[in-house]
Amino acid sequence: MYYLFKFKKLLYIVCLSFISCEVIDDTNEYLLIQNCMQEWVKRTNGAILLETAPYGKEDVKIIKMGSNIFQGATIKGKYIIISNVTERIVYHEIGHVIGLMHEHQRPDSFLYITINYRKLIKRNLLAIYSFLPLKPSDFKYNYKNYIYDYYSIMHYNETESGNIIDGHGHALSGDEPSEIDIQKVRDMYAAKPLRITFALYGFN
Repeated sequence: MYYLFKFKKLLYIVCLSFISCEVIDDTNEYLLIQNCMQEWVKRTNGAILLETAPYGKEDVKIIKMGSNIFQGATIKGKYIIISNVTERIVYHEIGHVIGLMHEHQRPDSFLYITINYRKLIKRNLLAIYSFLPLKPSDFKYNYKNYIYDYYSIMHYNETESGNIIDGHGHALSGDEPSEIDIQKVRDMYAAKPLRITFALYGFN
């Protein structure tokens, strides 16, 4: 598992070297990202502080990719790569940066959902890293303290997974952070609020 994740990060970096990225210059997209940042701050009651920063002074770069190879990805918590700028994708990728993990990758997820790995391998073998169960040590929070959250912004839905995930009758995910997502963030940073600065631009 460790080496698989290392390969994933290396693959993304290589892809970024060859695929053009563009500055987010659409006013509506810029405002959407700003709004998602503000909503995370508001809903977590100040447990996190997300701000924009001058270029070169940021903690995290948000980059719009001029390709639809994937909708969004977060690399080492330092880069958010987005090709489809929607509220759901932005909330999800910011969720990764502030410490949340994919809900469907909980070690006990097999008790709540079924993942069709055979179909996944046939469709997109390289995407398997986003579905395999993680180790408890991969989480910044104790996932056992929270009920399984089918509606988490960090849970892939049927469309994103290509019907790879069977929620056993449960609707999967939503378009904004769930109450459990919010509680996890509040719990993680109750003692010391997390402050992250972002800048929106591309490599070129």
